[in-house]
Amino acid sequence: MTPSDPSGLLTTAEAALLMGVQPVTIRAWRRLRYLEPQGLDGRGYPMHSATALREAERKVRKNAITKAHFDPRRTRTGARAA
Repeated sequence: MTPSDPSGLLTTAEAALLMGVQPVTIRAWRRLRYLEPQGLDGRGYPMHSATALREAERKVRKNAITKAHFDPRRTRTGARAA
């Protein structure tokens, strides 16, 4: 995916598309402090790097496995982490 911003940062919609989740998920990651914006677009909306998104997903997954004993990326198939 090519970011629409020349800085290489992604909008919330682009970040969601890259990560295979809905935009509401990206906003939840920010609200829960798994993800911090790396910049703002011209309208003041948060923008994210692909690296920060991958790190946020890692944190979310680690937290879910530790606290709830399942991998959130596997919930689509109903599989539980061992």
